[in-house]
Amino acid sequence: MDKITAIRELENHIEIFTNKSEDIKKLDNLLSALRPGHEYEPRFQSGASDGRTRFYETRRMEGGILFIIPKGFKKRLLDNISFDSSSLLPPNKISEEDKKLLKSIINTLPFKPRKYQLKAVIHFIENSNYLASMCTGSGKSLVAYLTMRFFYEKKLKGILLVPTISLTMQMYGDFKDYNAPESFLEDIKLIGGENNDKELNKPLIIGTYQSLVKVRENMKKYDFILTDECHLSSAESMQLILEQPFKIKLGMTGSVPIVTVDRMAIEQVFGEPDFIVTARELMDLGLLTDSTITPMFLNYEKGQDGLRAGLKYQDEVKFIKQSESRMRFIKTFLDKLPGLTVCLYAHNEHGENTFRSLTGIDVKPNDIETMKKYKVFLINGKTKGKIREEIRLYTENLEKGVIIANYKVFSTGINLPNLTNIILLSSTKSYVTILQSLGRVFRKKQGKVKARIFDIVDNFPYAKESYSMKHFWERLSAYNQENHTIIEKEIDMRRYK
Repeated sequence: MDKITAIRELENHIEIFTNKSEDIKKLDNLLSALRPGHEYEPRFQSGASDGRTRFYETRRMEGGILFIIPKGFKKRLLDNISFDSSSLLPPNKISEEDKKLLKSIINTLPFKPRKYQLKAVIHFIENSNYLASMCTGSGKSLVAYLTMRFFYEKKLKGILLVPTISLTMQMYGDFKDYNAPESFLEDIKLIGGENNDKELNKPLIIGTYQSLVKVRENMKKYDFILTDECHLSSAESMQLILEQPFKIKLGMTGSVPIVTVDRMAIEQVFGEPDFIVTARELMDLGLLTDSTITPMFLNYEKGQDGLRAGLKYQDEVKFIKQSESRMRFIKTFLDKLPGLTVCLYAHNEHGENTFRSLTGIDVKPNDIETMKKYKVFLINGKTKGKIREEIRLYTENLEKGVIIANYKVFSTGINLPNLTNIILLSSTKSYVTILQSLGRVFRKKQGKVKARIFDIVDNFPYAKESYSMKHFWERLSAYNQENHTIIEKEIDMRRYK
């Protein structure tokens, strides 16, 4: 029997049949990746696992092996494997009729879309699996609106999947601002937070994956899903939704993961990322505020606030959350800092301690009136969607104020054009979290000349390098990749004892 490698494309997956040992090995390498930290896994150490995550299934058949592969890997396969026979679906191309429809929708907008936004919309129309990499501040909500409106006019039903409650309302509000017709708006249902009716009884849904995962079995009547911030697709609830048999799966993200296994988890659903526009490109075009990043190295003396040698990671976290010297420095620095500032933290105790340090009081998560009184706002997972939106609207024109926000809440979907400064209170090494968070401060507003990011790095006076310092080196790599201007500053923490 002659050796053969054949590919065919079905509606929801790709099949490859082969009996070539070299292609079997190549497919395994192409469609799997080592997990970070696999060397510490008991199964790897015992030899029961090779530490790889595989993004395919196989079946042994007469004469060879059948690989069952997610459609998102189509380009990866075609770029790396030579096939003896092929049965692939023909590529879509936007028709003249569809161009006219899209143009008629664009003509109703209160402004003209940018070329890169139209490029993303057209690719969404032409592809059943597509991932648009668009930096924060590039106008993804307009891309989402034009795409959903186009499919709606074509009588397709669909879901816009967002990561936070505030984004459901923000997207809907943006659609209104784009002069969406009442009939279109009336056919949209919001699901998430206070909108807890989860019945899928309208042709268009805007909802959080945490809420929609509970009704995923009822999604079979929907034709497309458009996922915002799809770099979060490793979340189990989002994965369960994306496994549903949508004919069209589209994604947008401002931060494509650099870890191979995380990147492949996205690619299997949406396809290889297409880099539509970066933050630096928008800055060069004058569409985003230019920025400087100032790493602030806090140099402590031995024994300060109980500081000791040999701290474990959790000990460092505890010190950072509770150090009185550190709190005094942050308060003094914020008092001098003009404009609207967001302070980002990783643990709720840290956020609450910072609020208490700035105001002298404790505050309940949704006590908006007390927050307005002090012009200091605390946002965490307990903050209701409507309160987050009220904070966003209240601070839009605030000359000076402070928002203390959890990384997870703030890194996805909060639009604050008035934001001038970001302070990274807690250490993090997450590439995605960093870029998503920084994107919030780059948004353009009249009179806003430069955005400033202050990266707090705790430098302890012992021979062993702190975890805070190690994490900073990883953040620095992300800053350099985006070509940000770096200006370092050292702080003598003895002044704040």
